[in-house]
Amino acid sequence: MTNTTDSIPEVERVDIRKALTFAFGDERWVKKILIGAVFALGPIIVVGIFFLVGYLIEIVRRVAAGSAEPLPNWGGNYSTFFKQGFPAAWGVLIWLLPVQVVWFGAALLLGSPRSIPVQLVFGLAMLVTVNLYAAVVVPSVIGRYAASARFGSMFEFGEIVGSIRRIGKNFVAVWIVHLVILGLTFVTIWAIVMIVFTTAYAAMVFGHAYGQAARIGLRQPTQSSGSGC
Repeated sequence: MTNTTDSIPEVERVDIRKALTFAFGDERWVKKILIGAVFALGPIIVVGIFFLVGYLIEIVRRVAAGSAEPLPNWGGNYSTFFKQGFPAAWGVLIWLLPVQVVWFGAALLLGSPRSIPVQLVFGLAMLVTVNLYAAVVVPSVIGRYAASARFGSMFEFGEIVGSIRRIGKNFVAVWIVHLVILGLTFVTIWAIVMIVFTTAYAAMVFGHAYGQAARIGLRQPTQSSGSGC
């Protein structure tokens, strides 16, 4: 069997600006964000999130492979996005459980403070921490799944740790992308119409940022050292 990482092109660092703006380079970006917003709207979010994650996976796969293609088309690919998004979403949720447990435990230790400012500071601190953890772990987990399409690949700990090490300090750039989206979410969460667009846009942004990081993390150690010719 051919190793899926053999053809991963090299990349020096995660480009924050590219991750935040690449979607707008697609001629039909408005339509594609609108469709994504439908999946993030109201009661269908429970199912819709799987379509969005599947769409994100497709972007990760393209970016990790070095493709310059625009945003994936929604039409004709709904079943594909759902099939690849369903297991990926659960896999990421499992990886996020440890930090969620820490959040819950810290909340119990803190008790129920009457001070709203204390609650806000605690909530914000935990959100930042969760996003930091996700920025370190998720690109490698999602990258491996995008490359292999196997649920089990998200739990191959040795390979994932190796990928995290290769990504190295690039996790900071991914974390900044997370924080930008977190800030945008705070701004738009007050209007349901706006938050659904933010959610759809976030799937595209994270897909590109994770794809860039995965391009580094999936690269074989022998490739990163070069062979000189």
